Amino acid sequence: MAIVIPHEPNLRHALSSSGTGVDASLPLAKLCDDERVRKLVLDACNDTGAQAATGLTKDEKRLGGIVLTPDEVSKVYVGSRYTDLLDHE
Repeated sequence: MAIVIPHEPNLRHALSSSGTGVDASLPLAKLCDDERVRKLVLDACNDTGAQAATGLTKDEKRLGGIVLTPDEVSKVYVGSRYTDLLDHE
């Protein structure tokens, strides 16, 4: 699991060429809440990890999920805002 604060210009550029059907002009907070955007960013992170990581197993290179947030936030906020996405073991 990763908490990602997307770089807004890069995210909008990626969305405009991704074919996801997401309107890249939406407010960043709306983009961060969109499942299609989370999948796009998760896939990009996992692709980067697969290329950069050496000596790790496939599972060690992959993120199982991400939380996108438009702002730097505290752990308490993330835990309360994204309870459905976080695995509370």
